[in-house]
Amino acid sequence: MYERFALIYDSPAGQLGQAALGLLDRGIDVLYAADLDEAMLLASQEEDRLGALLVPSSLNAGALAELIHRVAPRLPSGIETMVPIGLEPEPDVAALLRRAGVRWCLWEPYELRELRFVTVAALMAGNPGERRKALRVPTRVSAEVLQGETRRPGVLCDLSQGGAYLGVDPPFDTGSEVQMELDVPAASIFLRGRVAHAHGPELPPRDDLPGGIGVEFLEVPKRDRAVVGQLISELTQPYRL
Repeated sequence: MYERFALIYDSPAGQLGQAALGLLDRGIDVLYAADLDEAMLLASQEEDRLGALLVPSSLNAGALAELIHRVAPRLPSGIETMVPIGLEPEPDVAALLRRAGVRWCLWEPYELRELRFVTVAALMAGNPGERRKALRVPTRVSAEVLQGETRRPGVLCDLSQGGAYLGVDPPFDTGSEVQMELDVPAASIFLRGRVAHAHGPELPPRDDLPGGIGVEFLEVPKRDRAVVGQLISELTQPYRL
């Protein structure tokens, strides 16, 4: 699905091996390095194919500094591709990462769909315009999906400026138009969209999503577009260092 790979640097305490398998299952190719020398070698040999650097947050400051200064710069988008993952680090380590320019993070406990999200965000680091347009932020927001006189309860599973995925059973037909009412903190908003793809509960698009519909938004009013943008910003905040 993605042209570039994620480089996962692990350590005995990092436990990112399971993360590597989870990303492979979700359409993201990975390369795995068990020590700094191997990470540097892969970053040198595969720099044109690498777009994300995932590292354990449990590494000490010295090891993180080595990755910051010797591995991340070899990736096309540099330090913005680096994502610390695991337990939230001590304030001094977090400050080191911020000063270096690290922007994305993922703290435990997390779901595999959140891991996929931050990895894709790092893969898009060199193209912020495309990221704002296409990056889908994971969430769990109550929703109602309407089509004519039919109203079905659902849940908003992810959201971008251009569309969303909603869990709804049974799904509406591909190509049909629907209206979505999202129960966001400020107020409910209504959005029109076209069903781009539909999935029954027995065959969801990924194993971390329910059956439902992928929707492309249509003619979003300025006010609602601003609310969607604000909601995306709020949903993204937990993944920002």
